[in-house]
Amino acid sequence: MIRLLLFILLIWIVLVWLVFNKAYAQTTSPLLTISAQNKADDECTRNYYDHANWVFFIEATSYKYTQVAENLDIGTATYEESVARWMASPLHRANIEHGYQDIGIGHSYCGGKNYWVQHFGNPSGVSAGTSVAPSTVNRTGRGSVQAQPPAPTPVARDRTFIDWFISLSSPSTLRFIDTTQRL
Repeated sequence: MIRLLLFILLIWIVLVWLVFNKAYAQTTSPLLTISAQNKADDECTRNYYDHANWVFFIEATSYKYTQVAENLDIGTATYEESVARWMASPLHRANIEHGYQDIGIGHSYCGGKNYWVQHFGNPSGVSAGTSVAPSTVNRTGRGSVQAQPPAPTPVARDRTFIDWFISLSSPSTLRFIDTTQRL
């Protein structure tokens, strides 16, 4: 239960930081949160730190996208330290400031190390320009995924950071978040 509360607190801190630092990720995506958490858990349990196969974790959630990106960090004690390191790195900072519509954050702890993962995405029908980071997949450019892009579909964007944070008090939301944790 404490881990769940800490995870919710971390998400809230990230969202506030994104708002006040004018980053462009607008919506916390449950699917990207699941993919980021699964990637963090996989790195932790298998003891690796690599961007290899990260798109698999996003596609496994059936998140339909035009662009996605990933930031990884290992060993920092807090999420804030990871964000500071990403902001000091031009490629990681580019992912944060790129203008992605959605974000998901994952954290896992094992072997005395914290594993932090950010997944960013533009759902089908949303475009934010050309990707700049090597840990970015653009379905229409170099390094594109072999599968054909899904047909654009309308994406409802009526929830804001505040709406999402307020919804955390809902028991059904807490159960949903709790089920994404591996025990």
